[in-house]
Amino acid sequence: MKTATTPERIAAGRRLAAQLTPRGVPVLVNDDVDAATELGDLVAGVHLGQHDLPVELARAQLRPGAWVGLSTHTGAELAAGHAGSATHFGIGACFATTTKLDHRVLGHSDLAAAVASARRPLFAIGGITPENVGELVALGIRRIAVSQALLATSDPKATAAAMRRRLLDSA
Repeated sequence: MKTATTPERIAAGRRLAAQLTPRGVPVLVNDDVDAATELGDLVAGVHLGQHDLPVELARAQLRPGAWVGLSTHTGAELAAGHAGSATHFGIGACFATTTKLDHRVLGHSDLAAAVASARRPLFAIGGITPENVGELVALGIRRIAVSQALLATSDPKATAAAMRRRLLDSA
């Protein structure tokens, strides 16, 4: 919902939280600290990009204990993120993607280095499909964030299950 307004994100957050929270699925608001603040305990927190509100300022606005994730695209961004209070990180783009045209695809060596240096949960992002998730697993990645592969399939449940199996088979 990159082009949505804050009230639209709040409304969507309420709908998602009503569906997912009873199932134990945490809901994060993407990029919009004001929406996450308004939603309060209905959501787990917010996930921020490099050009969004800084993590420490976001944390000051959110309820105590809220998750504040940060997207990173280089080892330097990940290292800088570890100096702050982000609860988790995204790293990518891992593969070519139509949702993040402004980021270069990281090589396997960059991803492996990120896994080795991560001191908090790390989620691979960008272009992940059931066909390529095994490459990430081979690098030690155990968490992924996926959108396009689920939106582009006629059976999102089966697609998600296939990716989950590949992640769990490696554990």
